[in-house]
Amino acid sequence: MDAVDATPILVIRLDSENRSVVFCTSDQRKIESGTGRTRLFRRQTQERLHRDLVAFASAFAAIGGDWTPARKSALLGLIRSGEQLLVDTFPGQLGEVEKLRAFFRAFSSKAQREGSGHFEDTSPLVEVDTGTGAFFPAEILPLFASQELVEAAERGAWLEGQAPLEVARAFLGFSALIKRYSVFGPKYENPQRAEARRLRVKFFQHGGLVGARHEFLRLRQLGATVDGPWPSRGSVVKGSAFEAARQIAAENEGFDGHPQAEPVRVLHFACHQRSNSLDSLKHALLLRGEEYWFRIPSVVEVSLQQVELALKGMASSREGGRTGPLVFINACESCRALPEDSHSWPELFLEYNFRGFIGLPIMINDRVAARFSAEFYERLLQGKSVGCALSHARQELLRVDRNALGLLYFSYADPALGL
Repeated sequence: MDAVDATPILVIRLDSENRSVVFCTSDQRKIESGTGRTRLFRRQTQERLHRDLVAFASAFAAIGGDWTPARKSALLGLIRSGEQLLVDTFPGQLGEVEKLRAFFRAFSSKAQREGSGHFEDTSPLVEVDTGTGAFFPAEILPLFASQELVEAAERGAWLEGQAPLEVARAFLGFSALIKRYSVFGPKYENPQRAEARRLRVKFFQHGGLVGARHEFLRLRQLGATVDGPWPSRGSVVKGSAFEAARQIAAENEGFDGHPQAEPVRVLHFACHQRSNSLDSLKHALLLRGEEYWFRIPSVVEVSLQQVELALKGMASSREGGRTGPLVFINACESCRALPEDSHSWPELFLEYNFRGFIGLPIMINDRVAARFSAEFYERLLQGKSVGCALSHARQELLRVDRNALGLLYFSYADPALGL
């Protein structure tokens, strides 16, 4: 996928204050839940969604392998979850939902007749306005699924002769690009793309993860200018959490404290992330250097609240309201939001005018995470847009490694954004 359609085929608007959802297709067909009728914002629905995503991810915990029965079953299970998401979003409106499915099937058939297959040349666009930050995984909606596939998924039966890649492409996340935004941002723009060799990345790590080392080395091999990793091998961070928060907020300083001639385009985190089930302000990134001469550095734990305080202190240093870098937290549950709680890593960075955010709502093996990261940056450093680079990474993980977890990398960035 090398281009992005400018006109969305579907616009999704969530209004958590009035408890309503609207879907509007490119042919002006509209489905409205009505005020207070949708079940999407209920805690039970959000918790069920998270359980379903966790169950799906467990089947793809390892890199590589074959299309085992467990992996095929996980794909069918996610189709059921996506169908239930539609039912919960528009309860009692099965007829309208079926019209929505019919629109997407017709769109898919037209694309195939015109020779673009599964949109290899141009990606259809879906816009998702989350309002005040409600969690809505549009990527898992199986709107490109045939009626036969939906019925087979309900029975839990794999269709004979059905290719797993074709089943996977039933989901929006594999066959479309998602343009997600909220009241906080991101501020959509399309700056002139930098040359590959001039992409500067500020790299944060947990040195105990093999995948983190792989990500760092691959970025350098691809030609990026990489600051870090931080913390460095065997280092002891003075000031601990305070210094970590300061380094995150000081987006255009090197880790040595000196200003950089080239702007930082990406803040990348290859680390652990610990979610707090009671207070999202206590969600924390866990960072540390690598072991050196049998010395294991202590872990630096920096909370969402501490990063917020640091960002608040640094906000005035930006000139002319310019945007900050893209933030990619390649860590477990980095974009998980608690029900009825607007605090999350995506919302934090978007509120402070960062260019976008990429993360995961589930746990992930660090080797799988490193594989996805490598494919994403390879395309980004070839001058492709963020959306096309994400799409490529998802497809490669699916095709080469038979792993569908790329579907759960959620982006809060303009798909057309060039870095």
